[in-house]
Amino acid sequence: MTGCDRDRLSEFSAIYDFIGSQDDESNLALSEIVSERLDGKSVLDIACGTGKHLIGFLEKGAHVTVIDKCAEELETLVDSYDRYKDRIIAVCDDVLKWKNESKYEIVHIGDNSFQTFDSYEDQLLLTKRIADCISYEGYGLINIVALDAGNVVDYYRDDRLIKKVNHDGLDVHVYGRLSADIYRQRLTYHFTSKALSDESSIKKEHCSCRITTHSEMERYVSTAGMKIVDCSKRILASGAVSYYYKLAL
Repeated sequence: MTGCDRDRLSEFSAIYDFIGSQDDESNLALSEIVSERLDGKSVLDIACGTGKHLIGFLEKGAHVTVIDKCAEELETLVDSYDRYKDRIIAVCDDVLKWKNESKYEIVHIGDNSFQTFDSYEDQLLLTKRIADCISYEGYGLINIVALDAGNVVDYYRDDRLIKKVNHDGLDVHVYGRLSADIYRQRLTYHFTSKALSDESSIKKEHCSCRITTHSEMERYVSTAGMKIVDCSKRILASGAVSYYYKLAL
């Protein structure tokens, strides 16, 4: 079994977030939080992946800058939103190292991506980067899924089929399960890939993320010079609890 740090999470992007919101859940949550028109306004979407939740921003008229470390995912995103290409800027970079001088009216990190920054220091630095990018009258949005909920870990304790792919002509099923170390605030995703035509062809990998507590989020936000102005709660189909923090300078 091989490990996986955040530099490799893009390889799992289509499957690691099976614990988080489904596309329709994510879009619904955003549509409720960002209900206003965004004509001409600027949005920064961090760790965007393939950008399945961006449609809400784009349909409301926003100009969106997306940043992700995976060039392949950004390419898929740009192709998917071809009709909005004049309002999308794609940046392939690590947001923690990204040299940016622009300000945005909305800075968003969704799909529970915040917790894939897997140290206290990186999560604090990310929150500071969000603060640096928000315009004076703008706001930030951070999505956190409460990964320490026992029912979530129980639900994914055994392998569940989470993805079907065709790899070099082989039909492959990818199964996932979770294990949690609440004391160390670590949640580990375990993946097993099995080729249907070759039972001996099995690949196992894992990656982990850091469980973020509400008190830590309050501390991050305060240290970054921001305040929490709202925190909406949604129960996901998986049984997990999803929170959207709305932040202001």
